[in-house]
Amino acid sequence: MWLTRPANGQYVLRSTSPFGPYEMRQVLLNLPGPISGGGVPHQGGIVQTQAGDWWYMAFTDAYPGGRVPTLAPITWTGDGWPTLQTVDGRWGTTYQRPNITTSKTVAPMTGRDTFVGPTLGHRWEWNHNPDTSRFSVSNGLRLQTATVTNDLYNARNTLTHRIQGPTSTATIELDYFEHGER
Repeated sequence: MWLTRPANGQYVLRSTSPFGPYEMRQVLLNLPGPISGGGVPHQGGIVQTQAGDWWYMAFTDAYPGGRVPTLAPITWTGDGWPTLQTVDGRWGTTYQRPNITTSKTVAPMTGRDTFVGPTLGHRWEWNHNPDTSRFSVSNGLRLQTATVTNDLYNARNTLTHRIQGPTSTATIELDYFEHGER
């Protein structure tokens, strides 16, 4: 079992039976992460590639980007425990790319969006579950106020674009009108 110690550690448990007893080993604790100013990588899982290589996919808290996925290779000790491969006593900022083969592609996070389809594209996200009666997408994007608040973090129907950090810039073209105008 792969266990997190919020927010600075990772442990592994093993047993020959799901009912125990279990042995425990520390995988990492207070390990400097790969992102300058970011937290300790933790709260993830281990995966095995088609080639048989093992990797630890973790998250690193890095303001303002949020929980950034981080990946590091795992090797196994002679007695069967996973060991995180570090670089100079810390999570490496780069590792050799995993040896995987896939036909899957990931759409880029940058580019123009004209909101012509029936739904928002993959780049967009809401700060809360959206009030679907207060926005529409077809020939452009139409947003309406769902609530009035003095606190941006409590505002509903706040539409955001996935950020790419640590800094990002954006350019928008905006045509707006008040209720009843067009």
